[in-house]
Amino acid sequence: MTIKGLVEGFATTTLAICAVVVTAIVVRRELVSPADPRGPRAPVQVRDWRRYAVSDEHIGSLNAPVTVLVFSDFECPFCKRLSNILRSIQRTHPGDFAEIHRNFPIGALHPHAWSAAAAAECAAAQDRFAPYHDLLFQRQDSLGAVSWTRLASLAGVHDLTAFSRCLKDQRVAGVLARDSVAAEALHIKGTPLVLVNGWLFDGLPPEQELEDLIVREARSAATVH
Repeated sequence: MTIKGLVEGFATTTLAICAVVVTAIVVRRELVSPADPRGPRAPVQVRDWRRYAVSDEHIGSLNAPVTVLVFSDFECPFCKRLSNILRSIQRTHPGDFAEIHRNFPIGALHPHAWSAAAAAECAAAQDRFAPYHDLLFQRQDSLGAVSWTRLASLAGVHDLTAFSRCLKDQRVAGVLARDSVAAEALHIKGTPLVLVNGWLFDGLPPEQELEDLIVREARSAATVH
């Protein structure tokens, strides 16, 4: 086997192992209400957060003062809710933050999550991640019923032949594997995992708390500059 083959095989195996390790934890998270009877927990700071905020999947300008890093699964209902919340905040505070998206598909729960994540990565390769991301969440209940290429066409992906080729490229598995390893390093307890300029939320953040933190961080950055 060639070195390239070994690397590609390792990437696929790593992704599978990562998914298995955390599936039990995430299953519990998705089968019960995300509400904590003790009330929402305060976010904790991750000092080396910037090393996790590396992805070609993003929404908004990377020059924005605030970075919202999200580890997500396109079939996770809480992830869809978070996406809707972030779009609402984005409309109210345009230019305040960029969303960096990394994938953590849990195939044991969501049969189309891995393929959706791969398709989103292929859309990102043609600078159409944002519309593809939003379309996947809009059609969350029917993922798998329409081809990923058809969704790519609806999202404005121009080269559908290259998109289809990308879906079969083992390098995409490597990208997803790296995302899963990063999520595991952050001790993921469920999707979505959210960091706002390094402030990590344990679970889906309350909308007002998330908005307040983004606004506060944006104002703080403006004061510094």
